[in-house]
Amino acid sequence: MNPIASEPEVAQAAAICLRHSADHGGPEVLLIASRGTGEWWLPKGHIESGEASHDTAQREAREEAGVLGEVDRRSIGSFCYRKPLIDALYCVEVHLLRVLGQTGGVAAGEARRMRWVPLALAAREVGNPQLASLLDGVCAELSRSLQTA
Repeated sequence: MNPIASEPEVAQAAAICLRHSADHGGPEVLLIASRGTGEWWLPKGHIESGEASHDTAQREAREEAGVLGEVDRRSIGSFCYRKPLIDALYCVEVHLLRVLGQTGGVAAGEARRMRWVPLALAAREVGNPQLASLLDGVCAELSRSLQTA
């Protein structure tokens, strides 16, 4: 994945936290603002040694947003990005997480802006084009599965 061989690659995982919204009549996804740039992202973080990417996605949703839920063990895709002034390529495995509840608290040092948006609009809100494409794909897949149900 890394086009520059000398650049370190950092493995991360993210959760697309989905819940049903009575207000919007459809699925909503949780977006979290980056501490550095203020851009909207998914809950995500480093995959710890010995940890599976789906476990990381579930842990990050809980730590960053207090979200509890069932995570899909299969990745629905991945994307890469760079942080300003850091010589590394961050590669993120993305998992769906069906929200079962949300606690009032987040892990120490994790408090940041967050918001729930309709899944159909989420791709327009995020700054990373690869992540936007993944969100569009999830939206299209959910729409197809609802039409055939």
